[in-house]
Amino acid sequence: MAVVGFQDVPHGGQQRIIVRPPVGGWRYKDVATVDQQLPPPGINTSNKVLAAYNYFPRNAGADDLSFPKNAEITELQEETPEWYSGIYCSSLGLFPSSHVRKI
Repeated sequence: MAVVGFQDVPHGGQQRIIVRPPVGGWRYKDVATVDQQLPPPGINTSNKVLAAYNYFPRNAGADDLSFPKNAEITELQEETPEWYSGIYCSSLGLFPSSHVRKI
């Protein structure tokens, strides 16, 4: 997913700009390149969950992952029975398992 925006140009009208380039995967990587066709060994990319509820913690720490309802969180890893870690919109973080369901 890429974030695209528009800006005004001097001769009138608007021009499309890329605010954030496409997001990659494979845990801890920001953007995938052509030579990275396979994920690193030991990373299971088939684990995904779908958010059943919003999760926007009020006092979010640096390791919390915020997401809206119906968000698809990838590269899931179970830290404890109550907490998972995963990636959503290129952000890696922890979130409660009660807010998601496995797909």
